[in-house]
Amino acid sequence: MILRRKALPSFLDAGVDVGMVQVGNEINNGMAGEEDVDTVMDLIASGSRAVREIAKDYGKDIKVAVHYTNIEDYEEVDTRAANLQNAGVDYDLFGLSYYPYWDGTMENMQAVAENIENTYGKDVYIAETSYCYTTEDGDGFANSFAGTEDLVDGYAATVQSQATMIRDICAAADEAGALGVFYWEGTWIPVGDADADNTALWKNTEAAGRAAIRRTMIRRMPDCITEAVPGTIRRCLILRDIRLPH
Repeated sequence: MILRRKALPSFLDAGVDVGMVQVGNEINNGMAGEEDVDTVMDLIASGSRAVREIAKDYGKDIKVAVHYTNIEDYEEVDTRAANLQNAGVDYDLFGLSYYPYWDGTMENMQAVAENIENTYGKDVYIAETSYCYTTEDGDGFANSFAGTEDLVDGYAATVQSQATMIRDICAAADEAGALGVFYWEGTWIPVGDADADNTALWKNTEAAGRAAIRRTMIRRMPDCITEAVPGTIRRCLILRDIRLPH
């Protein structure tokens, strides 16, 4: 993993406080052009070793993460985790992509997360999630999630439903023991071919209006999530110095 051996020290030398390195992105079907399971396991192990060695050299505690998708298939995700265990791959965190309009119910997401935690002893985080706040297409390129016939029951293509959905995903993930949630992609506004510009957290077009959150970052979830704030994600999930719109 030459890139990691070069890139990671560059970040650390620049003063970046690196807490996690993810080896691969949604690697269900392969990685770096390789599809053979044993070869992919070797690639992940190589990336992990590079991170461990550099972390040791710099005296840093840097977690190693892997990332899978298609979590609507519980058995497939379990097989991926078993492959990692059987190959002796050294990692800390298991990332899950969870798009509620593609990847099954929240209850299934929780079951998948709890299985990874309890069976394989790994921490879990939601590596990607999103929901739409409009059906409008901002750039002439069709959105992969249109927000029409593919909506999740009970969640319309509105600012409020976007906020409610993300709040509910965060709460469900927290209940299942997940460490946190990453939103993808909150700043994907129409610049070039943007096929998810209706799921951004930033203002898109005047006609569509603003998304649920224009200036916010979701961070590690607290032990207890309680209050639901209308028109927003739960207030306790945002940085303290940012005000959410109502």
